[in-house]
Amino acid sequence: MAKRIGAWIGGLLVIGFVRVRLRLPDGLARRLAGIAGAAGRWLIPARRRIVARNLGRAFPGRDAVALSRLSADVYRGTAGWFNDMLLLFREGRALNLRRYRIEGDRHLREAVGRGRGVVAVSAHLGPFPGLAVGMSSLGVPFSFLYRKPKEPRVR
Repeated sequence: MAKRIGAWIGGLLVIGFVRVRLRLPDGLARRLAGIAGAAGRWLIPARRRIVARNLGRAFPGRDAVALSRLSADVYRGTAGWFNDMLLLFREGRALNLRRYRIEGDRHLREAVGRGRGVVAVSAHLGPFPGLAVGMSSLGVPFSFLYRKPKEPRVR
């Protein structure tokens, strides 16, 4: 029951943040995102345990205090990139392009130039939907797959 209540409260926080975010100035929205991330860390204990376990696996030499700080940073950072992702919907293409720096595009252009297509892999970390903005600015045909495909041949 507590898990359902926590998930429900977390969902309300996200929906409320989206509704309010698009009306707020950027600085205030970033501060609010940090607060929402910190709240989400404590309101959804199951996720907190998953984050703690994964961070422990990724950084086995760190003590519990360091991992706890890192966990807090992960939650604040996740809320921050979610905040930035919402700007994709509010701002036009030109403003969004200024938010991203593209590095190594020469390699991508060379691969695309071979005419066989390119599969790029990215972590589900940071404002990854911004990849669509960046890729389209390069004039590269781009498709985004963001969940496990149902088609067995592409799993």
